[in-house]
Amino acid sequence: MKTKIRVFGAAILTIAVLILLAVNVVYAICDRAFNRDGQYQTTRPYTVQQGDTIWGIAERYVLPSVDKREWVNKVLALNPALRMQPGEVIYIYTSEQTSGQNGGLAE
Repeated sequence: MKTKIRVFGAAILTIAVLILLAVNVVYAICDRAFNRDGQYQTTRPYTVQQGDTIWGIAERYVLPSVDKREWVNKVLALNPALRMQPGEVIYIYTSEQTSGQNGGLAE
């Protein structure tokens, strides 16, 4: 009986380790995709303007090759108390290659 419990415990431990390994691999792949060619490795302050939405800001600052949902999720994680109120300074991910307007960038 004890042998069966040990085998079962070892199997559970092995499965847990494999799941954690798989999660780490997926995270690394997603993170590498987000940072391809050095894009979005820096943040900068952005002052929220009247009528701004997180998706509207993403339209201005996210390159076409990057999934906007991923950018939005990372910006939300970077700004846990985000309210999107005019005058609020938030941090966004940017790239030298973005064609976003400079309006709204905090000095």
